[in-house]
Amino acid sequence: MDRLNTRNILKRKKHKLEGNNYNCILCSNNLEETAFHLFFSCPFSQACWQYLGIHWDFSMDFFHMLIQAKQQFQSPFFMEIFIIGAWQIWKQRNNFIFDRGRPSFSSWKQSFLDEANLQALRLCDSKRVIFLFLLAVQSSVVGSLPFSVVRLSFFSAPPRTPLLSFCSCTVLLLVVSRTVVGLRFILNKNFTVGASHAVF
Repeated sequence: MDRLNTRNILKRKKHKLEGNNYNCILCSNNLEETAFHLFFSCPFSQACWQYLGIHWDFSMDFFHMLIQAKQQFQSPFFMEIFIIGAWQIWKQRNNFIFDRGRPSFSSWKQSFLDEANLQALRLCDSKRVIFLFLLAVQSSVVGSLPFSVVRLSFFSAPPRTPLLSFCSCTVLLLVVSRTVVGLRFILNKNFTVGASHAVF
């Protein structure tokens, strides 16, 4: 992680920053921006990992912490989720420094979902279907729920169990109901516009 030009690395390279401020810009804890703080212990990044259902044990060394988190994640997509999540945290940080954008969890979440949809093209067909389905459900139906809730609905139980079938059916019903409501709104709107044009 020392290859990333975090503010801690820039300080060690004797690179001067404005106001000699080497603190993390994603939180207000006045802590120096190391790679570990930025991606793991920063409150901003912790909120992101909590949303994804990834939990870190800071009492362990880095590699054992990563292995444990992967084992607890209970999904074949851990590395994809982890890399995309970390990449979007880094982009939130850079967006603030170079473009004066304002970091926000909602912006990170939307960027995560957009990037995940693109990266899904790298997966094999069978995995891509499941991965994209999870993303579609998360982004269009239950976007207010943590990603981990949707993930656990599919991977916390063995395939073809009653729990998995129930969760899948529930999600599909939500998708259908959401689609019907959206189509009804569009049709009503178009009908109203068409009727108004007919009058004139």
